[in-house]
Amino acid sequence: MLDLFRSQKKTAKYVLSAVLGLVALSMVITLIPNLFSSQQATIDDPVLVQVGDEAVTRYDVANAMRDYARSGTPAESMAFMAQQVIENLIEERVLLQEADRLGVKPSEKELALWIKEQMPHLWETGTFNSALYQQQIAQQFSITVPEFEKAVMKDLAIEMRLKELVTDNIVMTEQDLRKLFEDRNEKIKIEYVPIEASQFASQVSPTEQQIKDYFEQNKFRYRIPEQRTVKVVTVDPSSAPTPEITDAEIELYYNQNRYRFESPERVLARHILFMTTNPDDPGGKQLEGEALEAVRKKAEDALARVKAGEDFAKVAEELSEDPGTKGQGGNLGWVVRGAMVPEFEQPLFALSEGQISDVIKTPFGFHIIQAEKKDPPQVRSLEDARQEIIADLTIEKEQIGRLERVDKVMTAVRNAGDDVEAVAKEMGLPVMVLSNIDRQHPPAALGAYPRFLGDIFSVVTPGDVVSNSDEKGTMIAKVISITPSRDAELAEVADRVRADVVQSESRRIAEEKAKELYEKAKGGNLAAAARSMGLTVKTSDFFARTGGVDDFAPAQTLGDKAFAAAPGTVLGPVNAGDRFGVYAVTAKEPADPTEFLDQRDNLKAEFLEAKRNEAFGIFRGLVRQRYEKDGKITRYPERIEQLIRDIRTS
Repeated sequence: MLDLFRSQKKTAKYVLSAVLGLVALSMVITLIPNLFSSQQATIDDPVLVQVGDEAVTRYDVANAMRDYARSGTPAESMAFMAQQVIENLIEERVLLQEADRLGVKPSEKELALWIKEQMPHLWETGTFNSALYQQQIAQQFSITVPEFEKAVMKDLAIEMRLKELVTDNIVMTEQDLRKLFEDRNEKIKIEYVPIEASQFASQVSPTEQQIKDYFEQNKFRYRIPEQRTVKVVTVDPSSAPTPEITDAEIELYYNQNRYRFESPERVLARHILFMTTNPDDPGGKQLEGEALEAVRKKAEDALARVKAGEDFAKVAEELSEDPGTKGQGGNLGWVVRGAMVPEFEQPLFALSEGQISDVIKTPFGFHIIQAEKKDPPQVRSLEDARQEIIADLTIEKEQIGRLERVDKVMTAVRNAGDDVEAVAKEMGLPVMVLSNIDRQHPPAALGAYPRFLGDIFSVVTPGDVVSNSDEKGTMIAKVISITPSRDAELAEVADRVRADVVQSESRRIAEEKAKELYEKAKGGNLAAAARSMGLTVKTSDFFARTGGVDDFAPAQTLGDKAFAAAPGTVLGPVNAGDRFGVYAVTAKEPADPTEFLDQRDNLKAEFLEAKRNEAFGIFRGLVRQRYEKDGKITRYPERIEQLIRDIRTS
C-alpha cells in the first residue's frame, strides 16, 4: 500500500479515535462520493464480477495490475496475474462490505481528518489548498486524488479497523511463549557434503542441435527487451531559497493550532501495587474470597506504614508488585487524564499535592497512590511557542515551494518537445540523456529507483512525463522514443543460450550425484558413502533455525525435519539453487533458558503479530466462503476470458 500510509499507520490509528475532539473540520476537500458503492459499468468498462452491491470491472483490474507492469512482470505472466488480481479484488470488496456490516467502516469525515493530521501544510493559509494536495499526490504516488483517498480508506477499513476487531482478543500463554523460545533457539550441528553444479561445467559440451532445441523451447527467455530513450531533469531541493515567515503567519498558525500548545492538568504520581491476577497474565482471572482478602490485608498494612510516616518510595521498592516501577520507588512520572484506567485516575486527580490515597481497587489489583506534585492546565504563550512555530512553518513552506517548483518544471518539460535540454538550461537544472535503455539492464543513474524505472516503462506514448521524488530531490523524465520488444534470432543470443545449456546440464548432473549419494548414505554412514564417490564431508558449527551453513544451505531450506531428526540421521537430497547435497545431524543443543527473559518481549510481540495475521487470514477465507455460499459473488466468465485473451495478445 501507499508509503505515506505505511509510515504513518501508528499515527493514523490514534487520529481515527481521538482527532475528532482536537481538530475542527474546516476544509474544502473533494472526497469520493459513495466510496464503497458499486461503480457504474459502461460498455467499455464491463463488470467482470458482481460482489454484493459492488462491482469488479475491467478498469479495476487494469488499475490494480499497474504495479506489476511497473515492476517488470514479463508479458507472458500478466494473463496469469490478471486472474489472481481479480480474486484479490473480490476479496477486497467482500471485506469492505463486511466492515460496513460490522460498523467499522470509517467515514469520509474521518478520512478528511486523517489527511489534515498527516498533511497540515495543506492548511497553511487557513483554507485547504486543493491544487497543492493534487500536486503532492501526483508527484509522490503517481496516482489521482480519488485513487489515493480510496486506498487510504481501504487500509483504514480493512487493515486497521476490521483486523483489530477480529484479532484483538488473541492472547499468548506462557507455555506458547516457552515453546516458541525453545524452537527459535535450539541448535543443531551437521556433517554435510555440498555438490556444486559448477564443478561439472567442464564435462558439458553441448552440440549445435542441443543449443538450437534449447533456444526453441525457451525462446521467451531471449526476447530483445523494449528500449526507450529518456531525458531526465533533476530538481535539487536545496536550491530553493529559505522562506520568510511573517508575524501574521505565526499568529494565524498559533490560533489555528492552539491545542498543540496546551499542557493538560497533570500529576507527578507514585504507587504501590499488590496484584490480584497472575503477573504473567494481568488481564486474566481475578483472585476471589480469602485469597483476595489476603492481598487486601497486605495493601492495608502498607498503607498504615506510609501513613505513619515511612518514606513512600522505600515502601514501594520493598513491597510493590509492579515490575515496571518497583525499582524506581513506584514512580509513574507525570500522569495526564486518559492515561490510566478510571478506577485509578479518579482518586489520583482528587488528591491534593503531597496527599496519599486510601487503598483503591483496579483490574490490576490494590493500589496506594501518592500525588507528589500537581500542575494545573496551562497554555504556552505565543512568544514561548514562536521558534517552534517558525520551524514548523519553514518546513511546510519549503515543502510547498518544492512542490510548486517541481510542478512548474514538469509543465515546462511537458511542453518542450524533444528539446528538454533547452528548458533545463533556462532553468539552471542538470539534464541526463539516457539512450536505448531497457528495464532488465537499467543505467546506473536509475538503478536505485526501480519504481521510477517502472513508471518510465509504463508510459504508452512518447512525450509523456513521469517523476520520482525523495529527500535528495525530484527527477522528471520525458520519454522521447519507444522501441518495442521482439523475438531474438539465435545468432544474437547464441553465447547466452550455450551458457544456459551448460548450466542446466551441470545442475542435472549435480542433482543426480546428490541422489546417488543419499541412496548410498541413508543407512547411516555418510562419510563412507562420500569417500566411495570421491566427495568431501564437511562439519558445520552449531546453528539455529534463523541461521544455516554458508557453503551448503540456510536452515529454512533444511526445514523443521532437520531439527526434529535424531543425531545420526541422514537427510537429503538438498536443493539450494546451483548447489545440491546430503547431510547428517551429528549433535543437538537445547535453548539456553537463561536467555528467555531477554527475548521474551520481542518473541511475544512477534508471535502475537503472526497469530493475528493467521487469524485474520482465516477470517478472510470464512467471510469469502459465506459470500460465495449466499450467492453474493457472481462471475461473468465470458467477460473474464475476453480480458485474459486481450492481455495475451496485447
